[in-house]
Amino acid sequence: MQRQYTLPEWGGMLTFVLMACWAFLSDGPVPAGIAIAIAGIALCCWVYFHRLYRRITDAPLVEIGTAPQGFASVVGRGRVLEGVPLRSPLTYLPCLWYYYKVEERDSNDRGWTQRSVECSDSSFVVADATGEAFVDSHGANVVCSQEHVETDGQFRYTLRVLAPGQRLFVQGYLSSRTASVDGPSQRERLSHKLATWKQTGEAQQRFDLDRNGELDMQEWELARAAAQREVRAEQREDLRTAATHYLQASPDGRQLLISDLDPRALSRRYQRHAWLSLAVFFGLVAWAWKLYQNAP
Repeated sequence: MQRQYTLPEWGGMLTFVLMACWAFLSDGPVPAGIAIAIAGIALCCWVYFHRLYRRITDAPLVEIGTAPQGFASVVGRGRVLEGVPLRSPLTYLPCLWYYYKVEERDSNDRGWTQRSVECSDSSFVVADATGEAFVDSHGANVVCSQEHVETDGQFRYTLRVLAPGQRLFVQGYLSSRTASVDGPSQRERLSHKLATWKQTGEAQQRFDLDRNGELDMQEWELARAAAQREVRAEQREDLRTAATHYLQASPDGRQLLISDLDPRALSRRYQRHAWLSLAVFFGLVAWAWKLYQNAP
């Protein structure tokens, strides 16, 4: 899928490639080479966080009911779909989304080893004052501030959830569908209605005026005119029906972003991470350069 990079990101990735080639070809100390490698990772982190920061700040918030089709940012309250609600593994409470991790204490009691990870991918609804949209959380980037950690003997359980009723920020590809646009055409509806009338005998009951058991040309034209009137009435009713909105991953490869944080706070978080990654990058580059200068 096509991804659009900004000029600073292209420059950062080009710098990383040049640094990697320099570290590989030069005959310098091993710590300097390790520092260059870690600096490259820090630069990739900067590219990642900078993209997320720009993505949030460049897409203004819109209302669901009046938003144009395409990439959009919305804020609304989360709501479960009708039917059996999704329940979190640890608390068994209804939720919109959950992340569940199980870890076991190491035998030397120095840390934790991950045993299993489970992440839900169910759909839910986000609604504002103008409408609601179905959110497909499969493969989404979910930033959740609520975390519950519980330890039981040798095991540690970590749970992150998005609860119903929470105020959510959702950014993704918004598409809307209505029966008038996505439903069958007028010709298809007309053909289907006439075929149904003929099969059920309704056409003969309603339009066989001389009661001879068959529809002549004039009677069939009456049936066709009546079917056209009903089809037009159905289409007018479809136009009055509210559109169904969907939020999902963008066709150009951008993930769906879901968070219970305010978009401004989320943007500042990614901006801080980006600056920190860039500071680590320059610090490691300076240290590696000093090692190269002091090498025998």
